[in-house]
Amino acid sequence: MSQSQQLILSSVLALGTCYVLMSFMRRLRAAKSNIPLVPYSIPFVGHFIELISHPFEFLSKCREKYGDAFDVYMMGTTLTMVTGQTGYEILKAPEAAMSHELAMDEALNFSWIIGYPMWKYKALNAPYIMPKYTSGLNGMDKLIDSELRDSLKRTFNGTHMMTVPNIEDFLHNIITPTMCNIILGKETCHDPELLSTARHFSSDLSECMGIANLIPFKPLVPYVLDLVDSKIKHHRHVMVTKLIPVIELRRRLETKLGSAYEKPLDLLQRHIDARDSQGKPYPADVIAPKLSVYIFAGVYNLILLVSHIVHFVAADDKVCRQLREEQDRIIATHGEQLTKEAVANMKFLDMVVKETLRLTITPFRSSRQAMHTQVLSNDLFSAAHVGANPESFDPWRYRNNPLATTVAADFISFGCGPRACSGRYVAVHVTKATVALLVRGYDMRTATGRRPEPTFSLMECKPGQVEMVLEERI
Repeated sequence: MSQSQQLILSSVLALGTCYVLMSFMRRLRAAKSNIPLVPYSIPFVGHFIELISHPFEFLSKCREKYGDAFDVYMMGTTLTMVTGQTGYEILKAPEAAMSHELAMDEALNFSWIIGYPMWKYKALNAPYIMPKYTSGLNGMDKLIDSELRDSLKRTFNGTHMMTVPNIEDFLHNIITPTMCNIILGKETCHDPELLSTARHFSSDLSECMGIANLIPFKPLVPYVLDLVDSKIKHHRHVMVTKLIPVIELRRRLETKLGSAYEKPLDLLQRHIDARDSQGKPYPADVIAPKLSVYIFAGVYNLILLVSHIVHFVAADDKVCRQLREEQDRIIATHGEQLTKEAVANMKFLDMVVKETLRLTITPFRSSRQAMHTQVLSNDLFSAAHVGANPESFDPWRYRNNPLATTVAADFISFGCGPRACSGRYVAVHVTKATVALLVRGYDMRTATGRRPEPTFSLMECKPGQVEMVLEERI
């Protein structure tokens, strides 16, 4: 037998042994759990094809047959899908019991794809950085208002009517500079390379997750991705080369000016000010790639959300009229500027945001990894209901609880419990401010007069493609 044949035989035997061991571990796990495993026919691949091609139909059928909690198997990994009361219970559990951070790495391979230990530096993680920074908007409302208006002005460039082939590309020109200003700072928020990374990072990352799931030995993930897809490597390079000089410059200015140095309000500065367990600042090459997690969570998802809202509003005259009536009242009370107080009082717009999120959320948006054995209740999930016609767009269903930043049993788009999205205050504010400016200033219509059908996948709900016309209101 030749050396190459021996190598092939050894590889086959090794893979076969691994598969037998994984099968044994799955049977052992199933014996200790009363959560049913959905049968599958393809070894190792499991339910991967169903989850990628038609996730909602597949998971709905599984829930009908197996109840609120069931296991699916995908590329060598068993995942427990939970809905109803069980899902709410999981999301409310503390990080020590149900880890969001480990789930991001185990289920989504986040740190492996980035090639950077996203959760290693505790003081830089969202629960420590974000709450105080975002819940009060920290004076960012005026910056957001100014940046959105400037971006709209640049995008329309003096024209009074614009035909928009792709609403996501249009909103990228408006939202991405604003979010980059809030997250990365004014020094780089209009840099073309950084804007491109902010625009494409999340979608490129989602594509890489499929490849990463095929690689059983996870430390190989960043090296394989660098060989087959250089996009993420490029995004890492852009984040590091653009942000490290800014971090170093700000530190020099603070040392030179002392208390006279006026610190920027952005999230980058919060990371610069953070200290480790010994009270030391974090190095610039640790901070720069860490901020990619906020780009992943903030920019692309916000563009998708506002795109869906624009499609809903353009296709529904009743919703559009009520939004404009509300804006007239807001302007009469607060003036034209989109201050924190003015945006907070847009209650119907809150309802529109909540309803859009409810209809466009995807199965893997909230993930947790069990840190020890969990005993789950079997209570009926009667607290969470959305009323009649759950598949229709009806913002008024939230009239008794309109705030889009309030997480509850009937609204978990931002999660709930201790790991509810800590950036939701900024996300909702920017969303509402963007939609308010569009509703105030422009008539919006689709070429068909209807909302295009979106496309769902495990990770995202993509807006349907339709040409839109935005015409300045006189």
